[in-house]
Amino acid sequence: RSGLQLRIVGVLQDKIVERVGGRTGKKLDVRIIAATNQPLPEMMARGRFREDLYYRISVMSFMLPPLRERGEDVTLLARYFLDRFRAEYQKSQVVDFSSECLRLIENYDWPGNIREMENRIRRAVIIATDRFVTPADLDVTPSSLHPENPDSGATTPLLSPGKNLSGAREEAEKRMLTEAFAKARGNISQVARLIGTSRPTVHALIKKHGLNPHEFKD
Repeated sequence: RSGLQLRIVGVLQDKIVERVGGRTGKKLDVRIIAATNQPLPEMMARGRFREDLYYRISVMSFMLPPLRERGEDVTLLARYFLDRFRAEYQKSQVVDFSSECLRLIENYDWPGNIREMENRIRRAVIIATDRFVTPADLDVTPSSLHPENPDSGATTPLLSPGKNLSGAREEAEKRMLTEAFAKARGNISQVARLIGTSRPTVHALIKKHGLNPHEFKD
């Protein structure tokens, strides 16, 4: 490993590379972009990474935080992968993540970082049978969630400025109705059975919350 690092230092310094089996060097005109998930300063202190190589490649450095520290970027990346794999696997019927799944994505620790997210969402799109990707499709266990958010179904704080009990009820009612319509694919009778009420009540709730059942049909 040390020998390889020394060779890289030589290439970066002289900007000349010699092909395997060749006798003459070839001049290079390149820019090097390097990435690592290893603590290079610590590795230098332990003698596992050459200082001269480190200072030649770290002319300009950027620290990219892990997914769990990226805030709203997590949801944006998840939807990017969802759209990409919907097109790749021709799963146009999968339109989004369920609200519960989005909360899980935001609270999950993502120990495998971007590659784990990519692979989990790829799998979820392939096996999804509904319009919305569910936590079961992602196959994430509760033990992998942030310690401060152990419940994958954790919602935004109920006690927040401008929100009262009536508003919280309205929000929960609309969310339940929306998820029921998504699961029932717009079938009002099935929605009524799912939420335990009558068809006339469902019609009243549709009008109250401004929902369009046709938007949930395939």
